[in-house]
Amino acid sequence: MQQAEKLLFKGQADEALALFSKEAENGNGRAMYFLGFILEHGLGHTAQDEDKAAAWFDKGQKAGDALAILAAARWLGMDDRYHLLKDAFPKARAMAEDNDCFAKVELADMYLSGGIMINFEEGIHLLSQACAMGYWYALEKMGDLCQEGLLVDKNEARAFAFYSKAAAAGHDHYSEYQLGCAWYDGIGTAMDREKGLSLLKKAWKDGSSDAAYRLALIAENGIGVPPDEQKAALWYQRAAEMGNTLAKGALGYFYEKGLGGLPEDMEKARTLYKEAAEEGDDESQFRLEVLEKSGKDRI
Repeated sequence: MQQAEKLLFKGQADEALALFSKEAENGNGRAMYFLGFILEHGLGHTAQDEDKAAAWFDKGQKAGDALAILAAARWLGMDDRYHLLKDAFPKARAMAEDNDCFAKVELADMYLSGGIMINFEEGIHLLSQACAMGYWYALEKMGDLCQEGLLVDKNEARAFAFYSKAAAAGHDHYSEYQLGCAWYDGIGTAMDREKGLSLLKKAWKDGSSDAAYRLALIAENGIGVPPDEQKAALWYQRAAEMGNTLAKGALGYFYEKGLGGLPEDMEKARTLYKEAAEEGDDESQFRLEVLEKSGKDRI
């Protein structure tokens, strides 16, 4: 377990996943928590899957792991949540005080989201402690808060600094994606589109479907480069294959209209629209309904 946790701390989620899986097979509740964590956030090349994550958190909480109990409680109502957490919460607090960075972050999430009680000050304090320990996930969370102006003053330069530290501390594709966008758009740093493209491509290779989708948008809309529908189609395909919902909808539109060198294919368009709609994309739902009502080959 120690080796697996060291790997995850360094952002090497793919390598950690294999070790956690073996430990989970042997009934280790903490390993079950980490499997849920990797699935919940889609770390490394693991596709994000909240249903599978919830299942692992549930297994972990049944095995008695305090962090798995905290994570499983997110899917419960407040009354059920309180009964589940009344014993696990003090254990998690003790773990955090013993410098368990994973416990610090899980507790921070609880405080910031109101899992038991809303305590923004304590949540930020715990997150800052995990950042000081060099935990890349905590650094990314702080970057998000600064970028969005949530609970802290909006500060894009500070967000860029946190994402940079996260990328240096670990190998997670999320910070690479955020840095790629920042460099490309000149947000929080000087604009450098060559560096931005390089980081976005690296993030895609490391498992980021969002990076592939962003590269598709850049190519389709000619953002800083000449418009290129064929490149856009290729990046939409790559992102869709990785499970990106918006990319599925965009690729469906390309098949519907025969764009980017793709053939007009209403059946593929319907399939992609349906998948994206089931995953919550309203535009794909609209286009699917129009296709079904028209009964024609094209809208």
